Amino acid sequence: MKRIMFLAALAAMLAPAAMAQNVDDIAERAFELAKAKNYDAAFPLMLQAAEKGDCVSMGNLGTMYYKGLGTEIDYNQALRWWGEAEKKGCGDAIKAYRDELMATKSFEVDGIRYSVKPDFTLVVTGTGNRGISTVRIPENVVYEGRTYRVTSIWVASFHNNTKLTSVVIGNSVTSIPAMAFEGCSGLTSVVIGNSVTSIDGSAFSGCSGLTSVTIPNSVTSIDDSAFSGCSGLTSVTIPNSVTSIGNWAFKGCSGLTSVSIGNSVTSIGYQAFSGCGGLISVDIPNSVTSIGDQAFEGCTSLASVAIPNSVTTIGEQAFSGCSGLTSITIGNSVTLIGDQTFEGCTSLTSVTIPNSVTSIGDKAFSGCNGLASITIGNSVISIGYCAFDGCSSLTSVTIPNSVNTIGEHAFSDCTGLTSVTLGSSVASIGDLAFHLDTNINEITCKVDDPSKIFLGYRVLDDVSNIKLRVPKASVDLYRKANGWNLFKKIVKE
Repeated sequence: MKRIMFLAALAAMLAPAAMAQNVDDIAERAFELAKAKNYDAAFPLMLQAAEKGDCVSMGNLGTMYYKGLGTEIDYNQALRWWGEAEKKGCGDAIKAYRDELMATKSFEVDGIRYSVKPDFTLVVTGTGNRGISTVRIPENVVYEGRTYRVTSIWVASFHNNTKLTSVVIGNSVTSIPAMAFEGCSGLTSVVIGNSVTSIDGSAFSGCSGLTSVTIPNSVTSIDDSAFSGCSGLTSVTIPNSVTSIGNWAFKGCSGLTSVSIGNSVTSIGYQAFSGCGGLISVDIPNSVTSIGDQAFEGCTSLASVAIPNSVTTIGEQAFSGCSGLTSITIGNSVTLIGDQTFEGCTSLTSVTIPNSVTSIGDKAFSGCNGLASITIGNSVISIGYCAFDGCSSLTSVTIPNSVNTIGEHAFSDCTGLTSVTLGSSVASIGDLAFHLDTNINEITCKVDDPSKIFLGYRVLDDVSNIKLRVPKASVDLYRKANGWNLFKKIVKE
């Protein structure tokens, strides 16, 4: 059957139309001998014609090397001459024959299925028996007397194989593709070879039985959802070779207690560790420049976080719902604290916002009812909607001179708040900014002209008993200005 395929391919290549294209006597004689199956005599002539640049002879020579017709099998030479034929314009015929040949090349060894790729290396396509519990992907496989190199694993090749308990991936494999072991809930042990450079999307997603994994130093990227839902995973060390942690990479790894992030990682993706409720500690290295939205959302056991000076962006809701967080250090390169970044961090007691920050987003610290001290850096221009809403342990707030805008409900329901200092640049105070049962008894406003301040709805509700301190030269202006004239105790600073 294979001989018929070979002769059919030769006939297709050496049709009369092709023969007419300046094919010399050597090539024609080589073809006649091959057609007569006198391969020993045909081979040296085919080689000679190929070396002289005959396109069709190059393709046929590649096939003879591959099949061992008139010569020893030599896959490298087969690839070489097929490639030369393609360069010369015989690409379509060669490619069609090669693809057809490769399609027939799949086999099983030790329970693992393989397919031969056009470069004569193997791709793992799965197991022949779904009951197999242990898979060892070797570097080399011998089949029918030939040795093949195993270089890759096919997409979703072991998807949802719940019987699988352990996997060893040989050093010749260069990547773990998307969904390769997704849903293998019985998988408890994985050894990844030291030639793997990428762990692709959802590669181990849903492997809830996986308790440990060693990521080798060869890996440079951990892609989206690579280990999401691995609820049995307790610790992870991300080596220095990794430069990025993808979106959802470890989302829902509820058993994860510690993470060590290598010092080449520059970005932590969206929801990368979201829902890791058991995570107690994480070290963010100085290489990281951005922390994605919801990166650590719902990490309820996380006690402290130090954001290094390299980080410029903290995404929205990055640490929201981290109810166990008692300490946060924000590096001095962060320019924006996004919306809801620390919302619901109920154990947080003090925060210092560095001078690099220019904006505090909506609900940034909303619901942080344990927050007793807040220092706002002197570069902040705006404080967003409900930024500190419900921070009931706050007793005093100083708004620096840089702040221009205080958003609606910014400090509403801060029931412990007794004193507020407004900086000299405040131009707008949003609706109900200090509303809802606050116990403020003193406000200091450093703005020279109160008419330049926009006052939102019910900003100065029930202020008759609150002492207002203002610049010495502005006392009369405040006593006459709408809204401010409701204060009965206006005194100079």
